[in-house]
Amino acid sequence: MKNCLRLGMALGLALVGWTRADARIVRIEIVSREASAAANPAGIAYETIRGRAHGEVDPADPRDGLVQDLGFAPRNARGRVEYETDFVLTKPVEMNRANGLLFYGVPNRGNVPGFDPAFQARGYVFLASGWQGDVQPGGRRVTLQVPVATRDGQPITGDVRTEYVPGRATPTLGLEEGPYTGGGSHAAYEAVAGAKARATLTRRSRADDPKEIIPEPDWAFSDSRATPFPGQPSSRHVSVRGGFQAGFIYELIYTAQNPLVLGLGFSATRDLVTFLRHEAKDDAGNANPLRTTEATNPVRAAVMVGVSQSGNFIRSFLQLGFNLDERNRMVFEGANPDVAGKRTILNVRFAAPGAGTSQHEGHLAPGHEAPFAWQTELDEVSGQRVGLLDRYPATARPKIVQTFSSTEYWQYFASLSTTDSRGTRDLVLPDYVRIYHFAGTQHSGAGANASGDLRRALLVALERWVLEGKAPPPSRYPTIREGQLVKPDPRTFGWPAIPGVVFNGQFNPGHLVDFGPQFNRADESGIIAEPTKAVPGRVYAVLVPKVNADGNEIGGVQTLSQQVPLGTYTGWSLRGPGVGEGDLNGLNGAYFPFQRTKDERLAANDPRPSLEERYGSHDGYVAAVRAAVARLEAEGFLLPADAARAVQAAINGNVLK
Repeated sequence: MKNCLRLGMALGLALVGWTRADARIVRIEIVSREASAAANPAGIAYETIRGRAHGEVDPADPRDGLVQDLGFAPRNARGRVEYETDFVLTKPVEMNRANGLLFYGVPNRGNVPGFDPAFQARGYVFLASGWQGDVQPGGRRVTLQVPVATRDGQPITGDVRTEYVPGRATPTLGLEEGPYTGGGSHAAYEAVAGAKARATLTRRSRADDPKEIIPEPDWAFSDSRATPFPGQPSSRHVSVRGGFQAGFIYELIYTAQNPLVLGLGFSATRDLVTFLRHEAKDDAGNANPLRTTEATNPVRAAVMVGVSQSGNFIRSFLQLGFNLDERNRMVFEGANPDVAGKRTILNVRFAAPGAGTSQHEGHLAPGHEAPFAWQTELDEVSGQRVGLLDRYPATARPKIVQTFSSTEYWQYFASLSTTDSRGTRDLVLPDYVRIYHFAGTQHSGAGANASGDLRRALLVALERWVLEGKAPPPSRYPTIREGQLVKPDPRTFGWPAIPGVVFNGQFNPGHLVDFGPQFNRADESGIIAEPTKAVPGRVYAVLVPKVNADGNEIGGVQTLSQQVPLGTYTGWSLRGPGVGEGDLNGLNGAYFPFQRTKDERLAANDPRPSLEERYGSHDGYVAAVRAAVARLEAEGFLLPADAARAVQAAINGNVLK
């Protein structure tokens, strides 16, 4: 493994001198062009262009040499491997009103993120494109067409492990229907003929429970939705006698065929952005839609922004070296991976980049391997010395704004981005990295303790960092040094005795996982040997933010709701009574409101001061909000318009009215 890592780093350095233009967009196809209906405060008229980009890569080009199974993909007459990607480009109608920033919003499972009117008012050019080749068309999703890998014209086969956690009882599941990939949005890896002879299907209530083998006569590769079990034979569905029961974790290991070359999603993103930034027209003479004239392109810099799965894609894209194009130009000068504590499972054979990997489901799937930090650090658990930006010279490293919710500390090892692998010391961040933790928030960024306004301010700060060189606010996250990161031990964590609330310290354990000899852990690439298994005695120290007497976190960026709390806000919640009780409840947080008055608090035996004891009256609450908003705005975590709106919302609210 160390030899592979040294080879990868040497390759990254060698790329500095590489100049062959073998990976590129050869044709741009415009499908539609329409005026954007959304209004923005600056009155800048926008239009949205939907199209398709046709690209190709040379399997012999070192820039794409890491793409899994690229050598097994079919080639065109020029010896190139082809792909096609959908794109959505929203830009000012009058490009002289663009401010110079290309804002690439990474789609999540094919879903294009919204383009905030506040960013339109600043003149951003917005781009999204398909990068996930197993996403199915429909629902206005953007897709990527990639080839199937074959060996001498024959199907490639291999073992696939999939976990299912049905939300309701059902007789049949599609082979692709994991916790985040159901509903027909993703393609399944087809089972080979006779696959059942080697396949196993098990179930369990909790992640760490023994696996109960479902006997061979009681399940089938079939579809039983229209006819009783065993139903109609199907190489893309699985059925169980009596049906799948809600809440259980079902694990299927089977032999699949026809792996997609999904790693081309990295190449496609790089090449499309490079084309739009630097080329006047494609090989067929079609004009670059961003060009006002053949010689002028108003885009001066680009940033990539992704939430959750999309943020994991960013970490992988950068780590694997795809942020340099064929002329060694930076593709993106900045990046904001949001609520993303791992890397995406994209560049492996039979990859499932949409699958979930958390404490209750999929916790022995790849994604949570070092490097965790942006800079090079020694990982004592795996024995590697690695960083997410190792493949770039110092002059070609993008500016990073990493943002975390509390959920990533409990589910995605976020503490390892800023601590050593044993959890004994804080790391020193390089000057091109900012990390912010939004205290007490949940993965979605919504809910009672929302973080959207803070993230919007930091995205504007990222814009100014790449366009103007103006540095964002200093990083703010919980540290060991200040006693803000601790073990999630119920005996010492300090959780208050909130009536009716259970705290058991459950978190996603940081196991070092054995994926087999053909898997490159450092690059999250290769071939996985199933079933995977935890390496005995090799565990990362996962730490979580410490809380105060209210149960609210004390480190990181204190959101408005944290500074003027109406209750206790967490980035974790637990599964309720029934199957899986006590495990973490997905990526959801929780909110436990304070009592309104002291008498109500005493009657409920709640140790947390009531709203009345904290603020006295509605006016007292509004005054506290005004002060907190002023602090956040002065620190660079709120834009003026959002600050004014937050104060008005407090005035119009019903707290202590």
